[in-house]
Amino acid sequence: MRLILYGLMFFAFLCRGEESVYYKVFLTIVPAAQRENPLQVTSALLVDTNNTGGKISGRTNSLAKMWGQGEVSGIALGMSMSAVVAKWGNPPVFWTTQGKGPRMEYQDVALIFSKDVLSEIFITPNGEKGWFENGLNTESALTNFMSFLGKPPKVKAVDKIPLFLRYESPGETFYLTFQAEGGPLWYIRMLTSKAGADVNY
Repeated sequence: MRLILYGLMFFAFLCRGEESVYYKVFLTIVPAAQRENPLQVTSALLVDTNNTGGKISGRTNSLAKMWGQGEVSGIALGMSMSAVVAKWGNPPVFWTTQGKGPRMEYQDVALIFSKDVLSEIFITPNGEKGWFENGLNTESALTNFMSFLGKPPKVKAVDKIPLFLRYESPGETFYLTFQAEGGPLWYIRMLTSKAGADVNY
């Protein structure tokens, strides 16, 4: 009966044509007192455990778009939860919070929100040889990425692991993190400037 009620509410939001439907359903399902704790949500209205395919793959992953526009595979920083699930479907894992705000987890990428606004994209290649433009892939060396993107204002000292390149613009902070100077690429982080200011690197 409860699931039917939530389903009717979800349908009503859709019929009214309002934005951020997913976020409104989240607020309805999870009491305010529980949203500050890292709890995994299991409601079928918010998660799809069958949505297990990777979202980051192929040569369509433009580093220029990631860095210049905060965009990857059809989603971008600043999107609402509803806009994300319209592109990728409901996530297989959803947390009420992971320190900053709600978190959607797909196979190879985690999305962190500030309320209903996508504020961080955290990509983990998981050992897969994903490709970018200019012949770069997840096994390329740090120096190869730097040759393509330019030398950033901040490069972590090479005697410390992990190594990272950090690029900043008025709207975005962009990190490429490596397990060693010669590669491979460990993870990519794209953050809104406000979220990036909270990262102590």
